[in-house]
Amino acid sequence: VQMVFESAGSELSMRRIAGALGVAVETVQAYVEACESAYLFFGCPFFAWSERQRATHPRKFYPIDSGLRRVSVTKTGEDIGKHLECATFLALRRRFGSVSYWRERGEVDFVVRRSDGKPVPVQVSWAGAQERHQRALDGFYERFPDAAEAVFVDRRNFVNLARGELLG
Repeated sequence: VQMVFESAGSELSMRRIAGALGVAVETVQAYVEACESAYLFFGCPFFAWSERQRATHPRKFYPIDSGLRRVSVTKTGEDIGKHLECATFLALRRRFGSVSYWRERGEVDFVVRRSDGKPVPVQVSWAGAQERHQRALDGFYERFPDAAEAVFVDRRNFVNLARGELLG
């Protein structure tokens, strides 16, 4: 659980965890499934229209409560941006049910689908939008030209997202 919490917001390889712990991949998968069933954390799959593409990419994981992450990670894991990303994931999951991520040349932190089915890319950064976010969005729009306008979440407007105001 600690390894998953420290890796919150990053693609997580079951094989890498198994190697670090010296156990079988199947054992790690069983523990991760048990932790998801116990609502310690949620998986965030890769965004693609194809189920095969979703299945071939690793998932990212987010704790059910960012306070749990804060008390269990090492000092290197105390990143305020990660806490904002975790809180954003939970707010999006509460509102949309299903939340994904996308990565190619860059990463789009989250992708949700509006009621009309259009994907909405969501970028999260404590300090606000940066060049890398725009590069990732450019790649996303090349791949999904009919996607809705991107949403940027930062420390100043997170409260609007939590209230349901940021995504209309």
